[in-house]
Amino acid sequence: MNDKKKEYLSEVREILNLVELDILEGDVSITDDSPHTQVVRNGFLVGIDARDRYHLIVQVEESELNIRRRLTAGIGLKSETFKVGSSLMNAVDIIAEQRWRFAMELFAAEVMMEMKDGKISIETIKKIVDEHRALWAPPREPLSVIAQRGLIAEMEVVKKIADAHTPNHIVSCWRGPDGGLHDLASEEWAVEIKSYSEEPPRVRINHIAQLDYNIDKRLTLVALHLYSDGDGKTLPEYIDNMIEWATQHGCRSRIDELLVSMKYDEERRNEYYSTYTIGRFVVCPIKEDSPVFPAELGKFIPAAVSDISYLLSLNDLDQLPDALASTWDSLIESTSW
Repeated sequence: MNDKKKEYLSEVREILNLVELDILEGDVSITDDSPHTQVVRNGFLVGIDARDRYHLIVQVEESELNIRRRLTAGIGLKSETFKVGSSLMNAVDIIAEQRWRFAMELFAAEVMMEMKDGKISIETIKKIVDEHRALWAPPREPLSVIAQRGLIAEMEVVKKIADAHTPNHIVSCWRGPDGGLHDLASEEWAVEIKSYSEEPPRVRINHIAQLDYNIDKRLTLVALHLYSDGDGKTLPEYIDNMIEWATQHGCRSRIDELLVSMKYDEERRNEYYSTYTIGRFVVCPIKEDSPVFPAELGKFIPAAVSDISYLLSLNDLDQLPDALASTWDSLIESTSW
């Protein structure tokens, strides 16, 4: 790193520290979309918003610009008009989550190196982005996306059923990853829980016995529409909501046990960046004539085949209205559908 870049890097870090100090002292007004900023040099500002995201705001040469782009997980870019003093500035705002601070500081120094007369072209910014993109590859989250989606779906369905019945009893029936064939089960009923990301709903059934009508229980498949969304919540935020709910209903200890069994580590919560938003529930009673893979064919599967999984289109199954309280009441009745 040459001396000039070191100088710019030092300036960026110093000004960012001042921005953080201003916010800590409480003398500024910020929102999710309006960061507190300070000028680093002519045409270049840094800031922090109410979501603790970093903003690099750089004046561009182009007078008319409309751009909005996701660069990688946790880093985005958009064109914006900023008021600096009494003047308006056409700028690009590079927004990065807190975990990307070091990468953003280096990026800022590179941008400052390329600025002329307090401005930079959008093509130059794109070139610098391309040079840094390899450094912005998203780190691996503690739990895979599949595991996160599964856990969120189970928590949301458990709360939905429990709110219609006795929370302690329903939570005690939540089996966790090592508790058996179905996610929720008692002696009289069972619920298999899935998530799906796109409409129309399709889910993966991991074992042909999961939807076997002949288990002498009321069996229901419940799927939650859970889609990736930049404005959604991370897994730790969904878990925070679950813990708050469980504390209110006196079943916190069981939830803590389940989270441990699911390998969730609260100390690593800041390593999660995938965000999700909840859509609708699809509630499918499993009946004798439900169009699912026949479990009785399992006896014809060769010994060399250890597992069979398949995708199931839920629109081909009967569905109960998820908005009716009576639907959730009915899931734990003792008779088969």
